[in-house]
Amino acid sequence: MKLHLTILFSLLFSFCSNGSLLAQTIPKEELIFLVNREGSRFITDFRSLDEVEELVDPKIFYRVNRQQLVHLPFIESYRGDDTGKLNLRLRVIKTIDSVVSKEKAAEFKKWFD
Repeated sequence: MKLHLTILFSLLFSFCSNGSLLAQTIPKEELIFLVNREGSRFITDFRSLDEVEELVDPKIFYRVNRQQLVHLPFIESYRGDDTGKLNLRLRVIKTIDSVVSKEKAAEFKKWFD
């Protein structure tokens, strides 16, 4: 089910107030999803995460990588690996891999802390 923009905005704001939003794209499918803490996915009408990123507050949303835009309360913790990348642990029931590149790691740490 695709969400129209009016429905999307109401969902976006209700998710944000509950601290449970992740915007994610699946590259092969070229779809933008909103994901809640339970792991439920809601397909949107957005064509790219860039469009979503323009609508949200950068103080509480971070573009983790090309596939994910994460709401700050959605992030439980992060851990660096041997290559300098950061692996995020998200507050979500279903596992979603989130990796911040080593090039963006310092910027992410500054934003998160």
